[in-house]
Amino acid sequence: MGIANPCCAHRGASGLAPENTMAAMKKALTFPFVEWIELDVQLSKDGVPVVMHDDTVNRTTDRKGRVADFTAAELASMDAGSWFSPEFRGEPVPTLEQVLELTAGKCRLNIELKTYGGRYPGIEAAVVGLLRRHDRIRNSVITSFDPLALRRVKEAERSIRTGLIIDAAPPGLEQARAHRRGVPVDRLDQADGRADGVVPQGGP
Repeated sequence: MGIANPCCAHRGASGLAPENTMAAMKKALTFPFVEWIELDVQLSKDGVPVVMHDDTVNRTTDRKGRVADFTAAELASMDAGSWFSPEFRGEPVPTLEQVLELTAGKCRLNIELKTYGGRYPGIEAAVVGLLRRHDRIRNSVITSFDPLALRRVKEAERSIRTGLIIDAAPPGLEQARAHRRGVPVDRLDQADGRADGVVPQGGP
């Protein structure tokens, strides 16, 4: 696979293995151009940060229900691989800590908090605590669609990088960034329209 630029593997190597599983993370690490892995984190019933994109386990496991209604052990017992291919039958739902251990010294992480409106109280402190324990504050970024969650991340650890994910640029974003950089409004066409700390994305 000839790719010249550094890449971020979305949900691991999710085109080659079931998304957000250890198999997808391991596959991503086999490519020298992968410098970042993006993954989605929620909280289990017992407060453990687990790696899962959807609010429910319906789409990617052999069970039905909300992620928040299962313990980390129950999630680990699910088959999160067969939906993708029989080759991955029995692949469990991993914890964030497992991913941190696997990727230590190998790549950086973009950790998206799948929370909004206080859906997972304490998720920010739990994730920051794990990053501290594994000495990953400096080579990780925490992103979310929820600006209040990112504020709580900063309250827990001021030095960690954060990014607000947006579907489209809100009114005034380009003007605000231009003002920060000292670019006159009438020269906005010459300014970079992408805001620091904002991650454009087509969907959640």
